[in-house]
Amino acid sequence: MHGEWWLENPTLSIFLFCIAFYLLFRTLRTKKQYRYHQHSDHNDVQRVILGRKVIDTSTGWLLFTGFLVLSAIGAHFIAEYTFHLCDITPIDKYLVFETKKITRNQF
Repeated sequence: MHGEWWLENPTLSIFLFCIAFYLLFRTLRTKKQYRYHQHSDHNDVQRVILGRKVIDTSTGWLLFTGFLVLSAIGAHFIAEYTFHLCDITPIDKYLVFETKKITRNQF
């Protein structure tokens, strides 16, 4: 066991997956608005900070990004903590290999 006891339970991952697929459903049900070039007269998300437009995107894209994020976090939790599949990503394998190489060279 290498995580907290509440991470071992797959309930959190299932909950994250449910929210993620709800966001995917909302993404597919959003009203599609086609914009013309250089015209921002739409009802989507726009944020201006210090006189500069920082965010100018549609609600559908934000919901889809939320779906991707929650799916990735849920998949990570269920693989790492529930099924104990450690080092499943290429960067993890690289870091473990480099750590072992450094440890071997120290002795």
